[in-house]
Amino acid sequence: MDHFGYIGPVKKTTIEFDPAKRDAVALVLGTTGLKATVDAAFDVVLRQHAGRELVRLAQQGEVELTNEEVETQAWRE
Repeated sequence: MDHFGYIGPVKKTTIEFDPAKRDAVALVLGTTGLKATVDAAFDVVLRQHAGRELVRLAQQGEVELTNEEVETQAWRE
């Protein structure tokens, strides 16, 4: 089955949720509808995790977050 806009398979399920919490999250995320709110909430969690992972890698010296050439050029302008 082809799911336009999705990279992998999509799962359809039934869940119980707190409508007030859904409404509050939708307001924060600027979404309408349960599907859009859940998808956006998943995206937020994944971005937060990626950010924490980047910080962890930087703290361990495994990734450099500065670019000397770009910084030098920025200070010249």
